[in-house]
Amino acid sequence: MTDNATDDGSQLELLLEQVEHEVDDACLDGAYDTEDCWDELIGRTINPIIPPRKNGVEWYEQEEGDLPDYQRNVALSQIEEIGRKKWKEQSGYHRRSLSETAMYRFKTIHGRKLYSRKMGTQQTETKIKIKTLNIMTAQGMPVSKPRKTA
Repeated sequence: MTDNATDDGSQLELLLEQVEHEVDDACLDGAYDTEDCWDELIGRTINPIIPPRKNGVEWYEQEEGDLPDYQRNVALSQIEEIGRKKWKEQSGYHRRSLSETAMYRFKTIHGRKLYSRKMGTQQTETKIKIKTLNIMTAQGMPVSKPRKTA
């Protein structure tokens, strides 16, 4: 948890340090489309699956075109070639929706606001809510299957 003045991308390194298992891919939203985030993931040999911003341009070191194999530049080229929607499907970006669904479930059950006012007690409140959600989830989740498209 962070305060409102802290952006998501600045927390990526701290989040990755907490992960105990090997990570192959990271499906992150556009808030993580920063050079620091891309470099952090690439440096850890994690495949970044981050949609570049809609007005995103190719990144380079000295002059345009000098980093054609940089993963973000490759993603931009693919998006230009096949479109953003198709890129999201092919890259596996939609796996990110699983975490969005979990957050939706959390907010639906516990509400969108915290009762505590101080950061420390907000963190405790959130941990308690997560624990209760995990207990409820452990009781059983519906089995869902992808629908066949025509």
